[in-house]
Amino acid sequence: MFAGGEFDVRAVVAGILSGSRRVLPLDAVPWGNFSHRDRARQAVHLLRTDDGRAPRARDVLRGLCANDNRAAAALAVPFLIPIATDAHHPQRGAALGVL
Repeated sequence: MFAGGEFDVRAVVAGILSGSRRVLPLDAVPWGNFSHRDRARQAVHLLRTDDGRAPRARDVLRGLCANDNRAAAALAVPFLIPIATDAHHPQRGAALGVL
């Protein structure tokens, strides 16, 4: 019913990953279409800004996966990849741990 549309996390993530931008705006994702969206969005924001709460952000994203809320965690993947591949980003380890 929702396959391929804005409520299909696979299609949403694929659309984000197809972009060539190195830094994606958080608003590039229709967060509102998925459960636990606010927690996932805030966790990504914390990892990107490195404000000292990165361990909490990492735990939130891991918890979403563990609690079978993978759609919200999957939305974070396009934002975690640039962090994880940046050898100088202070939250590289946290992003790799979630990925």
